[in-house]
Amino acid sequence: MRTPSVASDEKQARSPVSDVQALIRRAAVLWAHTRDATSCEGRTEFERLALLFERMAMRMVRRDLKRSTLGDLLYADKARDRTPEARWVALVRGVAERDQNAFQTLYLWTHRLIITLIMGITDDWFATEELAVDVFEDLWRGAATFDPLGDTVVGWIMNQARLRALGGARGDDPRKSDSPTATQVFEMMVDGATDSLPFSASLWSRITERITAVPNEAPLLKATVTEHEAGWEQPAPGIYCKILATEIQRGRVSMLVRLAPGIEYPPHIHAGVETLHLLQGELWIDGRKLHRGDYNHGEPGCTDKHVWSETGCTCILVTSARDIIG
Repeated sequence: MRTPSVASDEKQARSPVSDVQALIRRAAVLWAHTRDATSCEGRTEFERLALLFERMAMRMVRRDLKRSTLGDLLYADKARDRTPEARWVALVRGVAERDQNAFQTLYLWTHRLIITLIMGITDDWFATEELAVDVFEDLWRGAATFDPLGDTVVGWIMNQARLRALGGARGDDPRKSDSPTATQVFEMMVDGATDSLPFSASLWSRITERITAVPNEAPLLKATVTEHEAGWEQPAPGIYCKILATEIQRGRVSMLVRLAPGIEYPPHIHAGVETLHLLQGELWIDGRKLHRGDYNHGEPGCTDKHVWSETGCTCILVTSARDIIG
């Protein structure tokens, strides 16, 4: 006779939630294989199988669990235009080919996020300026190494900025007493208007000087391209987002997310890899408390049961629109 504990374990193993998690993990393995495929035919087959397992998981979510997905909340307004991930990828490929307009656009779409993240980690404005120049030089030199199967453009750039910041603390600087605080920088970069950023022009000048110091590099033009125009949306009470890029094929979404003080983000199962960079405030993810500048990584199939902010917070979130809510 089976003991109650064994019977309970078997029942849990056969639960719809665990079945969905198993399908999601299988799809994640297949997506990983697409990066290692040595032929177009192999890559296409792995993608087909990955999408098949994802569709099976989503059918089970709606039929057995009667739950919705993150995409159901984010894309409820069908009339709103979304910037596709393919446009971001095209910019990176343009940079790899030394397209100056592409580099200017990538700069204007990301410099606010890069500066805010670095400042949140270093709490040193003068180090932040120098490190931001380093990041854009890295992008100019290393754009050809970007793998769109491995990450989104926003996720890739933010990770580079984070690594630069972690390795670039300058220590005590006598100028720090006269520099803006991380809170001031956050308010200027994320919430402020373009004309409130007097250092933007000088930052671009420093980037161009750094890059064009190399022989045979043509001088870069003045940055005049329009900034990214995504606006804030409210998919749920107290939860705001600014969607930067969407990718239909793999369901990935890159966005800024803001929680009002005391608000909980709904419990969810990750349908893909999730990366989070906290720009402002404090955030609890289950038993872990994140502070400004902290990073969190979630694997496909894992569950975040209790996500909330007492202070309110803002983060850069790259995740799957197929995350299971509730």
